[in-house]
Amino acid sequence: MTTRNFEVACMMGTHPTHNLKGLSHEDSMVLFKKCAFDEKEREPCPKLLEIGKHIVEKSHGVPLLVKTLGCLLYTKHEEWYWAHIRDSETWNLAKVEKDIVPILKLSYDYLPSNLKCCFAALSLLRKDDEFDSTELAYYWMALGLISSTREKQALEDVIVENIKELWNRSLIQEVMQFGSLFTFKMHDLVHYLASVVAKKDYSIVGVDTAEISKGVRHVSFSSFSFEGISNSDGVPPFLRKPTSKRLLAITFGCKVVEIVTREFVRTCLSKCKQLRILHLPNGNLPKNMNRLVSLRYLLVTTKQNSLQESGIQYLENLRFLDIDGCENLQVLFEGTCQLTRLEHLGIENCGRPISFFDCSNLSFLPQGVRSLTALKELRGLWRTEQEMSTYNGRGLAQNCSHSSN
Repeated sequence: MTTRNFEVACMMGTHPTHNLKGLSHEDSMVLFKKCAFDEKEREPCPKLLEIGKHIVEKSHGVPLLVKTLGCLLYTKHEEWYWAHIRDSETWNLAKVEKDIVPILKLSYDYLPSNLKCCFAALSLLRKDDEFDSTELAYYWMALGLISSTREKQALEDVIVENIKELWNRSLIQEVMQFGSLFTFKMHDLVHYLASVVAKKDYSIVGVDTAEISKGVRHVSFSSFSFEGISNSDGVPPFLRKPTSKRLLAITFGCKVVEIVTREFVRTCLSKCKQLRILHLPNGNLPKNMNRLVSLRYLLVTTKQNSLQESGIQYLENLRFLDIDGCENLQVLFEGTCQLTRLEHLGIENCGRPISFFDCSNLSFLPQGVRSLTALKELRGLWRTEQEMSTYNGRGLAQNCSHSSN
């Protein structure tokens, strides 16, 4: 096993421990200069380089620290700024606590205020997974964390700017760009940092969590196992407490094997009426989902063959709907649909063709689809190129007739 804690290694290991050494000072300086200085500069400023050497010495060869601090100082040409980082009291705190997270937090501390909120929301994502910018964008937009700062600037452009800024500061890593789409990972220490800075608003919970703080607005389940818990109806105790009324997001940062009970969902409906984000993996939807009038993003995995009775087609403020791994699903909705603000519809890993508005032939889009006037993206719905030709980029509202064969 790999750990940063020597005591854990001694406790778990059956073989002698192997202590990994940090980078040499020379290698650390090469990495630091690559991150802190523009490659076009032939010779970095001597005074900044001298301060940089002291910062690297304090980093003790930890690559993540060297890279993060180098990225923090990139484009900063003021000597006082570099000296402030070098002389920060945070170094003493890190030395006492034997923890580099306080130093990493310097990169967070100097983020613009709007981006601080976006970074904190990363604590809702699953640790050690690969993410794409689309998923992250749904979180940010559903929670109202981003807005256009310039006239006529699209939110999609703001998202790209924010992700690039986090990338430039090494707060996300292994970034791949495909046009406007990014995939990335988070170092576990950076994910922990996101949890630390978000602790007043975000909380990691389990099925046995009794209470959450009054200020918590977002919860993410780190585990969802009822093993060893007797007489449980599948509802964590904290969901029944008054503090749950303020929740804006309920997500799962773990793989869910247990069934998410209907009682769990009913409790969310009755107690958490301000929810903007809700993940419901591996369960069945009850009726009256339309009570969640503020819901913006819904992710569903269910064994039901129809979502008609759930009432989610009446969620007028819903912007993002992901239906994933629903192997029995045949029909989404029938009749009236009021998803007038829905921008994204994803239907993936469902194992069979799915009828859209009770229409088994996807080469025909019925009149009821006209209500989806805001729809920008369909993911995973089309099964053949011929079916995909019925949606040619003009939008569903403009394309509700038989396609030519």
